[in-house]
Amino acid sequence: MPLFETIPVDIEHVRQLARDHWHVELGECAKVSQNHTFLAYKNTTERSILRVTPDPKRVRLDGIQLEVTLLDYLHRNQLPVCRSISSSIISSSVVRSDPFILCLYRLDVDE
Repeated sequence: MPLFETIPVDIEHVRQLARDHWHVELGECAKVSQNHTFLAYKNTTERSILRVTPDPKRVRLDGIQLEVTLLDYLHRNQLPVCRSISSSIISSSVVRSDPFILCLYRLDVDE
């Protein structure tokens, strides 16, 4: 049994969620493990990272929200981290759309 469970994702569903919440286009998948990490593009100059976490048992939301809170805190204190980007639909940067949790992060830490 593997250390981490890898659950496949419906790419077209994820692509539509990325468009709806952040107006980005999904690029290539950079990593597949317990999370799926995709490059995302808003235009030719804005690059981001979309992390998709399959959560069919609904047990990972609190940990991801804590992670985003920590990154936001570090960013506010001028540490170079890739901060999260809020959804254009909801006021949070953590989006739950069963069975997924999605977060979009700025790729450039200098912004």
